[in-house]
Amino acid sequence: MAPSYHPGSGGTNARAGAYPARHNQVTKVSEGGKMAVIYHLARRSEWEEAGATGPYRAGSLAEEGFIHCSRDEEQMLAVANRLFAGMEDILVLDVEMDRLTSPVKHEPSRSGEIYPHIYGPINVDAVVGVRSLIADAQGRFSKSGG
Repeated sequence: MAPSYHPGSGGTNARAGAYPARHNQVTKVSEGGKMAVIYHLARRSEWEEAGATGPYRAGSLAEEGFIHCSRDEEQMLAVANRLFAGMEDILVLDVEMDRLTSPVKHEPSRSGEIYPHIYGPINVDAVVGVRSLIADAQGRFSKSGG
């Protein structure tokens, strides 16, 4: 089974005003006409399977009842380095919140940092970008690419 994407560390959010301060609030937020995007880390094989069969269901959906996401690139890279360092088959799914058919809640992790959680599968038309993570010689991620 693939490792589950668990939140816990991260950084600042350049679009912090787009997300609620209250926990457990279901939101679909657009900011000044820009699409509100959250990020999910997925194994390439799992994403490719979803593309062929319908909605994407991360292992955490069955195990925990939701799909873990990150609110911005910095938070996503921190999670990637903590959970997936050295792995080569990890993709970043750019998920447009307004297109999701499942609700999103912004909830605290054990560290208290807020992460978006999708309570249901990700409909593939909500994924507006798919990128590979790019690792350095030590296996650490510092950016993602096409």
